[in-house]
Amino acid sequence: MKQATIITKFLLILLISGVLLACGTDDNDNGGDSSNQPPTISGTPTTTVNEGNFYHFAPMAADSDSGDTLTFSINNKPAWASFDNQTGILSGTPGLSDAGDYDNITISVSDGTATAELAAFMISVVNNTNQPPTITGTPATTVNEDSPYHFAPIAADADSGDSLTFAISNKPSWAGFDNQTGILSGTPSLDDAGDYGNIIISVSDGTASAQLSVFTISVIDVSPALLISTHSPTAQAIDTPLLSNITITFDTPLDTATVSGTSATLLETNSVVIPATLNIDNQTITIDPTSNLEPLTTYTVIITTAVTGTNGAALDNDYSWSFTTLADTVIDPSRITVNLSWNIGDTSNTNISPSGYLIYYGRQSGSLANSIDVGMVASRALNGSEFNFTEIGEYYFQVVAYNADKSLFSAPSTEVIIDIHP
Repeated sequence: MKQATIITKFLLILLISGVLLACGTDDNDNGGDSSNQPPTISGTPTTTVNEGNFYHFAPMAADSDSGDTLTFSINNKPAWASFDNQTGILSGTPGLSDAGDYDNITISVSDGTATAELAAFMISVVNNTNQPPTITGTPATTVNEDSPYHFAPIAADADSGDSLTFAISNKPSWAGFDNQTGILSGTPSLDDAGDYGNIIISVSDGTASAQLSVFTISVIDVSPALLISTHSPTAQAIDTPLLSNITITFDTPLDTATVSGTSATLLETNSVVIPATLNIDNQTITIDPTSNLEPLTTYTVIITTAVTGTNGAALDNDYSWSFTTLADTVIDPSRITVNLSWNIGDTSNTNISPSGYLIYYGRQSGSLANSIDVGMVASRALNGSEFNFTEIGEYYFQVVAYNADKSLFSAPSTEVIIDIHP
C-alpha cells in the first residue's frame, strides 16, 4: 500500500514536469522572431520659403526590424511641391502666384505593417516679389447723343493685399471717371457728336501698372438735320441776271444768330468774297450783293454747318452750289429806270392845250414803233419793265402831244438818245 502511494506521487511529479516542459518549449519556438517593431521618423521641416525660391525637406526614417522596406506618404501636399514616396523628400519652387499658408501637412513612413508620422506642420510662402496687376475689358466704341455710356474694366493682382488705383488719358469731356473702380461713364449731349480718340485706361498697384489697348469713342449725331428746301439761282444756272439776289430757303425757321458773313458767303471764281447784305426772314436767307455781278462770271454760294435752326438742327455738311451770270448785252429790266421830262407850255386855254402825251421809243432812230401813254404830265420816271428793256445799249425816245380824240396835237419832239446799261 505504501509502495503504491510512492509510485502514484512519482507519476504525478512526472506529469507536472511534462506539462512545464511543454510550456517552456512553446516559448522558445514563438518568441521575438514573430514580434514587428514599428519604424521611426524624425526631422524638422522648414516652415517658410520665398516666392521663386527652392524648398527642400528630407525626413529621417529607421526600422529596427532588419529587412523591412519603408515607404513614405504625405497629406495636404502643396500644389507647387512634389513628394518622393521612396525617400520622403518634399521639394519644389513656389511661383509668383503661390504666396500664402499651406497647413496641416503630414509626412508618414510605413514598413507595411506599422506606421509613424511627423507632427503636422505648415509652410508659409512669402510674397517678396511684386507682380504687376492685370486689366481686361472691351469698351463700347460708339454711343448716341443724349444716351448713357458705361464701361467697367476688370482688374486683378496676384499679390494679396495690393491696393489698385485706376487712371485715364484723353477722357472725353462729357464723361466722368472713377479712380477706385476704373468706371468710365457719362451721357454726351446733342453738341458732343464726334470722335474721342486715344483713350487709355490703366491700373497700378503702386509699383507696377498695366493698361488696356488705346480706344476711340464715337458719339453719333442723332439730332435732326437742317435741310435746304430751295435756292435761287439754281445750281449750274447760266442765265443769272447781273442784278440778282441769292435766296436760300430752309425746312425750319433759322436761328438768326448763326447766320453771318462767314456762314453764308458768296464767292467769285477766284474765291474772292463778294460784299453783300444778309437778310433773314424766318426760313429764308437773302444775300444781296452791294454791287452788280460781273457778266459771264461763275459765282459760288457756301452755306456752312454753323447755320442752325431754332431747334438746334444743323446741316450734315457744308452746302455749296455755283451759277453763272448772263452776258453784258442782257439786263434785268426791273432794275432800269428812265427819267424823261418836257415842256408842256400854257395849259390855261383848254382849246389850245393838249389832252395828254405819248412817249415813243425804240432801238433805231426814225423807227420808234413802241409807245406808252403817260397822260397830262410834264415828266415821267419809267421803269424798265414798262418798256421791256432786255438789252443794254442806246434807246431813242420822242414825246408827242395828243388831243382828246387821240389825234396828234403837235409834231413829235426831237429824239432823245439814252444809253441803257446796268
